[in-house]
Amino acid sequence: MAFKSVGNDKVWIPTPKQEEFIRIPDSIPEALFGGAASGGKSELAILLPVLREWHKNPNWRGIAFRRTYPEVEASLQKVSLEYFPSLGATYNETKHLWRFPSGAVFK
Repeated sequence: MAFKSVGNDKVWIPTPKQEEFIRIPDSIPEALFGGAASGGKSELAILLPVLREWHKNPNWRGIAFRRTYPEVEASLQKVSLEYFPSLGATYNETKHLWRFPSGAVFK
């Protein structure tokens, strides 16, 4: 992960490939971001809804997959724990989902 400390805050610094993906306009309904392990795909899947502020839409639903739950814990959950609580999101451990103050859900 590319984090930079700014005072007491951690700031996420996207890789060049992540920056390229971020520049795809919302008018494009689907886009693929492939590549080798540790290329920042999971990190971007977690953070793109935050960057685009989709998490503020009460109708927004996001989901990310891994083959096993331990893989979720090692990657997706780790990144989400870095950012989502500061946005007011709460984690439901039973349902394995984040709920944002707007009502948006990321599973």
